[in-house]
Amino acid sequence: MQTTPLAWISTADVEAQLQLEGSSVTSRQLERWRSEGLLPPVLQIGAGAGSVIWHPPVTARQAVAIERALAAKNRVAFAGELLWAAGFEVDDRHWRPQLEQSRATMARVGKFARRLAADDDRPDTFGDRLAAERLTGQISKIARRLGKEQMARFANVTLEILQGDFQAEEDSRYGGEEVTTLGVALRGLDLEAGDNDRVMGQGFSFSRAVGDLLHLASGAALDDQSWHFSEAEVRQACDDVRNGFKIAVCMHEALAWIYGPKALGLGLASSMGKAATPALLRTYSLAFARLRHEPNDFLTSSEIARLANQAEGIWLMSNWLRDLQDRRPDLRKFIGPKVLKIALTDSPRCRNLLEELGGCEFPAPDFRPWNQWARLSKKTTTQTGLLAMSIGAPTRLKAADVLLRESAAVNL
Repeated sequence: MQTTPLAWISTADVEAQLQLEGSSVTSRQLERWRSEGLLPPVLQIGAGAGSVIWHPPVTARQAVAIERALAAKNRVAFAGELLWAAGFEVDDRHWRPQLEQSRATMARVGKFARRLAADDDRPDTFGDRLAAERLTGQISKIARRLGKEQMARFANVTLEILQGDFQAEEDSRYGGEEVTTLGVALRGLDLEAGDNDRVMGQGFSFSRAVGDLLHLASGAALDDQSWHFSEAEVRQACDDVRNGFKIAVCMHEALAWIYGPKALGLGLASSMGKAATPALLRTYSLAFARLRHEPNDFLTSSEIARLANQAEGIWLMSNWLRDLQDRRPDLRKFIGPKVLKIALTDSPRCRNLLEELGGCEFPAPDFRPWNQWARLSKKTTTQTGLLAMSIGAPTRLKAADVLLRESAAVNL
């Protein structure tokens, strides 16, 4: 006798959940999306008119995500790739061939790096040649921040990592300044910008963590082990990468209006996360799966997911405070950016602010996560990195749920 899997829901339950989300998805659309591999299989118990169909518990949320993805780009292939990057179960056709393409791309990059390393007859380095080019995108931002000489060193650092020859403490002189290799990397990634920022008395310095990560990446590059991993390993790595970017985006957006655009030194990481294509997310996932095979002190996937959830809660609360002080100038003396920056420098000042706020009357907050994500993407959520982080976001959250996330983050 076939039994219903634990927590699976009926068709009526799916329809009720969709109605609560304000979705117009019909049963016929669900069937079509399932045939196109965008929804996981159902379980049918019985036969004929008396049969009952049971759905995985994520069905309604995934259906809403599909609806949003197709609204951004009306292509099933795009929706399938995006849903996989967002952590949803989709048919193999939407991720397995694409993952093989990403593996092939990484292999080509490795061959290219070895070819560059073997080109020792030229008087100029790979970095010198790259720095002399007309650069665009994120690379151009790095180049403007570093200057030509340091940009050349940054490019060579990248090549050294790919060759497995990274030396964090190697000294170099640029324009009269002694800079370690790690220092160049940190400056290029703009992570030095947040060294003086403090939140709840906690300082942020990425030097040690980035140095360890670059050494680990360099060690992984030396190993000829196959870059083929189990489906579960790649799935876990993709979740870790997506949630890591989500932490960077949410924390940067939550604090940029208080600390400025370089808040916590996460500006570049946030930009990379927003702009990441499904192909880039797959490539990052393969790289992270490879790093997981090395001895490491990485957080577990569940810990990374928990931090991403908390970061989103902080961002939602921050958005509410920012919008509130915009609408209510009389409240800026309590929740304006200058006041909050001072209050957030240490726990006692933050507690004093909370006591002052206790005597104020505020309108009840209304948290609409999906709307906030769409707003972040300038009302047209076409940046696929943002879509991957947000496509399954609830339409509305209770204030208690957001406050619970924020309280957990404060008590870390």
